[in-house]
Amino acid sequence: MKFFPLFFFALLLWASAHSVSTAWSGIDSATSEPEIPVARVQEIARVVDPDFRTFGQPIENREFWENFLTAEIRQELIQSAESLLDQPLPPTTDELFLDFSRTGNRTRWQRVAGQRRGRVDTLAIAECLENKGRFLPAFREVVEGLAEEPTWVYPAHDKNEQNFRGEAVTIDLGSSRVAWELATAVALLDGKLDPETRDLAIREIRRRVVDAFRLKLEKKAERDSWFDRTNNWNSVCLAGVTGAALAIVEDPEDRAFYIAAAEKLSQNFLDGFTPDGYCSEGMSYWNYGFGHYLSLAELV
Repeated sequence: MKFFPLFFFALLLWASAHSVSTAWSGIDSATSEPEIPVARVQEIARVVDPDFRTFGQPIENREFWENFLTAEIRQELIQSAESLLDQPLPPTTDELFLDFSRTGNRTRWQRVAGQRRGRVDTLAIAECLENKGRFLPAFREVVEGLAEEPTWVYPAHDKNEQNFRGEAVTIDLGSSRVAWELATAVALLDGKLDPETRDLAIREIRRRVVDAFRLKLEKKAERDSWFDRTNNWNSVCLAGVTGAALAIVEDPEDRAFYIAAAEKLSQNFLDGFTPDGYCSEGMSYWNYGFGHYLSLAELV
C-alpha cells in the first residue's frame, strides 16, 4: 500500500506557515535576456525562508512526529514498512524497460517500478514515526537501486530510447516525481542517513532532474516540451522539480532560481484554462494537474 498522497497532503496543512508568496508573471520567449531574470531571482532570494526544505519537519523534531496522525494510522504506516523488510527490492532489467518499445506494453515495467519507488516514502515515513533506525538499511537499498537505473523516465516517454542509452536527460512525469519523493525523504531523514546514502541520493537527484532543469533553462541542454505546454505535464513536472530543488539545494540564490522558474513557467499551465475555468483534459486530469499546481504554490 502506498501512503505518500496521505502523508503529502496532511503535511501540506502543517507547512502553510513556511510558504513564501510570489507574484505570478508571464513568459516572454522572444527576449534575448535570461529566461529567468536575475533581478527576480535576487528579489526572491531576499525573502525566501532559508530553513524551509519540504512539507513536515526533520526526523529530529520528535514533538512533531510523535503527535503526527492518529495512533491507528501511525501503526498502519509502520506495519506497511515492516512488511517490506523481509522482501527483496523487486528487480528491474533492461529487457523490462525496453518492453514498451518492443511490444507497446507499459504495465509490466510500471508495476515493478511502482513497487520500487513506493518504498521510498513508505520507509521514510515509518522511520520518522518510529525513530529506531530499523528502516534505514532498506531505505539505503532503495537509493542504491534507483541510482543503478539507467533513467527515471517512463519507457513510454523515452520512445527513441535516448535516455535509456544515456544520450539525453529528459525530465518527465516519472523522473520529476521520483526526484521529489526521494529529495523529500532525504530532507526528512537527513540527520539519520549515513553520508554515502545521502550523497548518492542527492547526486542522482541533481544529475537526473534538478541540475538538468537548470541547464535546459540556461540553453545548455535541449529544452523539454512541457516547459511551454498548457496541460498537466507543466504543473506536475514543475512541482516535482521545484520540490526536489528546495529539499536539497542550499544556496539561497540557487533556491530562488527554481522558485522564479516555477513562477514563470507555470503561467503556461494556467493559460490552458478557458475564461470560465474549464479544463479541456477532463476532471481526472484537472485533479492531477491542478492538484500539483496547488502543491507547487504551497511550496513557494
